[in-house]
Amino acid sequence: MLDDSKSNNPIFIDHRKNKIDAIHRLKDFFDKRREIRTKSILAQEGESLRLTIGRVFYLSFCILFDILILPEILFYFDKSVFAWFIFGVILTFFIYIQKNFYEKNFTTDFREINFNQ
Repeated sequence: MLDDSKSNNPIFIDHRKNKIDAIHRLKDFFDKRREIRTKSILAQEGESLRLTIGRVFYLSFCILFDILILPEILFYFDKSVFAWFIFGVILTFFIYIQKNFYEKNFTTDFREINFNQ
């Protein structure tokens, strides 16, 4: 009798169904990510060698600048709270500029590639 009341109760949670739904959501998410990654790789096949090498050098320069040059602010101000604050503000500003420059000059347009053919 207790089993019948539980099965008719709308509040009862079906854990097996929740697990299956979660697996399908993960599968859909990873399928979308795989499609975006594949389209990005296919879009890069037609670009010039100069653009590919430029992308690598630009990213390397940005990483080196952010890691080697900007932390000098901390040493200049003797690692005070003010120095950490200025470092954080300037680092955020430079990352914003670097990201916008990268998106403007180095992103690949893969919207035209269609897998549903």
